[in-house]
Amino acid sequence: MNTDKSGIRSKTILKKLFLSLSVAIFCSFTVMFFAPLGIVYGNINQFIFSPGEIIWILIAFCAAATAVMTAVGTLLPLKASLILNAIEFSGGLCCYVQSFFLNGKMGTLTGEGDHYSLSTVLVNLLLWVLIAAVIIVGAILLIKFKKEQLARSVVMSLALSLTVMQLTAFVSTVFTSDGMIGSGVQKSYYMSDIGEYEISSDKNTVMFIIDTCDGRYLEQAISEYPDIFDGLDGFVYYPNATSTHSRTYPSMPYLLTGEICHFDKPYSEYVDEAYKNNSYIEDIKATGCNIGLYTNNQYVANKGMMSIDNSVSNSETRISFIGTLKQMGRISLYRNVPYALKSRFRYGGESVNENVIFIPKSAPQRCITSNDVAFYNRLVSDGIAVSGSYSKAFRLYHMWGAHPGGKFDQNMQPAKQGSTTQCIRGNFLIIQDYIRQMKELGVYEDSTIIITADHGSSNGSSDKRPLVIDSAPTVAMLVKPSGCGMSNEGVTTSTAPVCHADLFSTVIASLDGNYEKYGTPVWDHTEGEQRTRYYYNQALYSDEDGEIALREYAVTGDARDVSNWKLTGNDWDILYSERAVSKHRLSEVKK
Repeated sequence: MNTDKSGIRSKTILKKLFLSLSVAIFCSFTVMFFAPLGIVYGNINQFIFSPGEIIWILIAFCAAATAVMTAVGTLLPLKASLILNAIEFSGGLCCYVQSFFLNGKMGTLTGEGDHYSLSTVLVNLLLWVLIAAVIIVGAILLIKFKKEQLARSVVMSLALSLTVMQLTAFVSTVFTSDGMIGSGVQKSYYMSDIGEYEISSDKNTVMFIIDTCDGRYLEQAISEYPDIFDGLDGFVYYPNATSTHSRTYPSMPYLLTGEICHFDKPYSEYVDEAYKNNSYIEDIKATGCNIGLYTNNQYVANKGMMSIDNSVSNSETRISFIGTLKQMGRISLYRNVPYALKSRFRYGGESVNENVIFIPKSAPQRCITSNDVAFYNRLVSDGIAVSGSYSKAFRLYHMWGAHPGGKFDQNMQPAKQGSTTQCIRGNFLIIQDYIRQMKELGVYEDSTIIITADHGSSNGSSDKRPLVIDSAPTVAMLVKPSGCGMSNEGVTTSTAPVCHADLFSTVIASLDGNYEKYGTPVWDHTEGEQRTRYYYNQALYSDEDGEIALREYAVTGDARDVSNWKLTGNDWDILYSERAVSKHRLSEVKK
């Protein structure tokens, strides 16, 4: 009996063991560790958990997968073990090449779809076939010509080298990113659904934020759905309105603090400092108001959480082991598979959050406001209730809106993909039903209601010039002051130059607070008023490396006219962003 070929001799077992272990480590950690954590670190502000909370789950899974793959490879006969490892390595190598060299400008967690031409898909598949063929056929030929040791050395060396390269890059990311293991990304509180459908019987200020609802999108929706403003009695529609920022982050923290983000510090530091440097939430609280904010946790720092009434200690939450593996697997497959299969594994930040974070039934449920269908269904089935335990209430609802990837239609029914105008109409259906119930409860007239967007279109009309404003990104803005709305007066229009900076004084004034330090409320701005508003634009991306600059625009006159948008010359290098920071600097671009 030839014990060497049968794999019984210890020397042969060690050969198979070292090869199998090297390939198993490379494949398992490439697919289920480096790939998903790269996405989590790169989009840290989209998640309500920190990398440090899930990393142990991924390590455990990869260790188990490594053990199983190593055992199988070691127990097989020598030649069969070499062929199996060649097949496994070719799969891992294809994933590695796809992830690092072939994906190009993939969408982040914005909900935007990636579209590939047939030729691109076919070329991509051909590359996979070629890579796999070179590795597998090469291994078979080397075995045939008695060069097993050479085949084993090549595969093992490549597997270990690529693993070390990824590990080095990962360690660098950990110690330079905003989501360092052990960092304070995860909050001490989370925003629950406490009071989500409850308002005061006396005075209310309600703000609906329809994500990405550019003024032009709203005009399109009005054209397609003429009844979109039905029931909005007493509202003033302001089509000449601008936002301060161009993206949800940092627009949402800005709308809750008034602190402009210059991307000069990590995300969590900006949010924490924004709440420390501003007292907007505390000033709302000082009016004797019950505060309910229904948006993503990551937009509110611990200081803000302590002032709102729907925050709950984060000790109630748990990380789901199975949910984490499923979601990280989905993220990994979307990043690693060829173009032909990517659409099967698309995901969004909210779906990841909902499945990774587990909340016991005994705890208040987390408020995931991006699930607009669920919000609407509860609104219809349970309805709004009034509370006599507080005299004033401030409610902020952050809805999906015109954000790409909306999975509902104009009737708030689940849909595979709702169009921009369908989703806006659907969100206005929610608002109309909310208002109808307020009228029935007798609290509508004495309430102030604000309908706006966090930002408009995030970039220019040309993918080749994403940093340039070549189309005017106005935002939806409708306001109903207290004391209006019970005479079926409908909606009136004002071309007054208003902006997000006016909302702070508007909210404080609506609650009878001291609003002077925040400026002029929306309703005190008049048509024909000469005023300059400022807008801070960051592109969705500028090149393969990431964003380069934040640029300040001055808007004087009608914001719907792009010729009224002028660069001020104030630019800032973007040092921290959702994507990898560009290796280029603004000074190079200006040259």
